[in-house]
Amino acid sequence: MKKTTIAVTALCFIALSALVFTSCQRERDTDLTEAEETALMERTGDDVVSITDQASTGQISQFKKERGGCATITIDTLSAPHTITVDFGATNCLCQDGKNRRGQIIRSFTGKYKDAGSTHTIRYNNYFVNDNQLKGIKTVTNNGLNTAGNPNYTIDTKDTIIKANNAGTVTWMSNRNREYTVGFNTPVWSDDVFMVTGSGSGIRANGYSWSMNITTPLTIDCSCKYRIVAGELQIQPQGKPLRTLNYGSGACDDAATLTINNKVFAFNFK
Repeated sequence: MKKTTIAVTALCFIALSALVFTSCQRERDTDLTEAEETALMERTGDDVVSITDQASTGQISQFKKERGGCATITIDTLSAPHTITVDFGATNCLCQDGKNRRGQIIRSFTGKYKDAGSTHTIRYNNYFVNDNQLKGIKTVTNNGLNTAGNPNYTIDTKDTIIKANNAGTVTWMSNRNREYTVGFNTPVWSDDVFMVTGSGSGIRANGYSWSMNITTPLTIDCSCKYRIVAGELQIQPQGKPLRTLNYGSGACDDAATLTINNKVFAFNFK
């Protein structure tokens, strides 16, 4: 009888241990959603600023219709403030960077983009990228030269992306500093390289929030179609462990890694 009791107890312990182990495996955090949506907001937001930067300096040839692109550029310097409208049309147009765009990006400004102290406000009119609709406002302020002697801009963002295929809505707020390190004074936009620092926060379609802080400046290389080529940031989702998103060390590709609880996941950002 005693032996039977011990045997049953041992079996129960083994079964309970297996259940706990299975439960722990099931609950292991492998959710990449916040990282994917952070990458989406980063790239989409940077893309808009870069397009209007090019338009304001006349360096947007790859988007102009007369150069084989999709956009019509209208600059109004008679209005106050002045405006630049980048119009991709009412239907999707495949741009030279491989993205479908439609709608308008509208930028109002108080001075030239390269003038220290100038302020530029970006809004959207039915603007879509790969069928994701972008709404909101960005304010770009030229801070002049920083202590390193490089031009830098503050970018305050309040954006919303309504994702394609009824995949939900993501809201995003951020404060950035964009420091140009290469190509600022050349007439060719594609040789520009800049560093981005700052932080942000967002709310996913399911109502959960997350925050983000750039710990190693993001390197944006305008000659690379993937844009972000290096840098690292930390993501803190609501109710989940801290994540570290790493874009690599300079290669022009769409590969990134996400570290959660010392476990490294590889994924391709969009």
